[in-house]
Amino acid sequence: MLSSTLTALLFGVTFVTAATLPPRMLTEDDVILYGRNGRVEVMKRSEYSVIAATDSPFYNADNVPPANATVYKATSSSTTDELPTRALGARCSTETVFTLNPVETFLNWDILMSRVVKANTDGTIVSVTEGFSISNSISVSASATLSLVENFLSTTFSISYTETWDSSYAAAYTFSIPTGKYGAVVSNPSTTRHSGYVDIGCIAEGATRVAFQADSYTSMSYDSLAWVDGVIQLCTGDTFPLPRCTGSGTL
Repeated sequence: MLSSTLTALLFGVTFVTAATLPPRMLTEDDVILYGRNGRVEVMKRSEYSVIAATDSPFYNADNVPPANATVYKATSSSTTDELPTRALGARCSTETVFTLNPVETFLNWDILMSRVVKANTDGTIVSVTEGFSISNSISVSASATLSLVENFLSTTFSISYTETWDSSYAAAYTFSIPTGKYGAVVSNPSTTRHSGYVDIGCIAEGATRVAFQADSYTSMSYDSLAWVDGVIQLCTGDTFPLPRCTGSGTL
């Protein structure tokens, strides 16, 4: 979960810079934090690392829902008779019950906002460019329940899981790449994750259980760049494909 200090920075409480970030040359030692109302701050990576290390901003999934999970009974349909051998002739209703883990807020893995560039000479730069996107998303363990889960989360939390953000060129987001290195501008979006499971059927008699996870973002608008809350920084490395600086895999 985000530390309280980092959360304050992301959401503009402690920002001291102006809302407009003037064009300037940034390096791999700079991190851009941006938040709501277009508030922007550039800080050194070492300073940012101290803040981030205070409380890990990255999510660790737990397969077992915590004790304080929230339960929603979404629907209830007609009851059906139990088998004659069941004690007291109990009846079982067909229900849809959602159990949600506590909401997580974290900085996600690197998402490309530029192409990967090799700095063969001094003065090689890379900028945020158009053609990259990010979108709210849902994953479920049984595809047939996708619409059910999406409708529930959209109604309960007023989130559109069809919303997508597309990058555009932004002169203020220009970084110099060290000679001999590969580099790319990346975004680490501030992510809200709703996760849990839904039980469908006769709850007392072994209903079908489906796990789900949904990530959503908050819009941020800065000059010509319409993106999401979070962090923008330069990721560099010695090999191609370029390994993610935050997260696993390559860019």
